[in-house]
Amino acid sequence: MNTKDSVLAEAAKRIHRVEIHFNDREMEFIRHKAFESGLQVAVFLRECGLQKTLYVLPSAAEKEKLMRVRRDLGGMCNNLNQITKQMHQEGFGRNAVEIAELINKIDKIIPDGY
Repeated sequence: MNTKDSVLAEAAKRIHRVEIHFNDREMEFIRHKAFESGLQVAVFLRECGLQKTLYVLPSAAEKEKLMRVRRDLGGMCNNLNQITKQMHQEGFGRNAVEIAELINKIDKIIPDGY
C-alpha cells in the first residue's frame, strides 16, 4: 500500500463526529486562520487539535520577493557552473576574483541562518 492509499484509508476511518459551537467573532477568527493556512476549517481544527505544525501561507508580496530571490539565485548558480567549467579548463587562480564576487553576492541575498 503506497503512502497516498494509506492516507486515504486513514481518512476513511474517521467515524467520530464532534459538534462545537462558536460565536460570530470566534468563527470569523477560525475561518481567517484556516484561510491563512490554506486549509478547510474542519481540517484546520483537526490539525490544531492534534497539535500538528501549521504554517501561514506567504502574502502576495512575500511570494514575489521569494520568486525574485529564486531567480537571482538561479542566475548565480548558472554563473557558478560557468566559473567551475572555466576553473577546470584554466585553473583556479585565474577565476578567484570572480568566485569571491559571486560568494559576496550570494551572502547578500541569503539571510543569516541559512
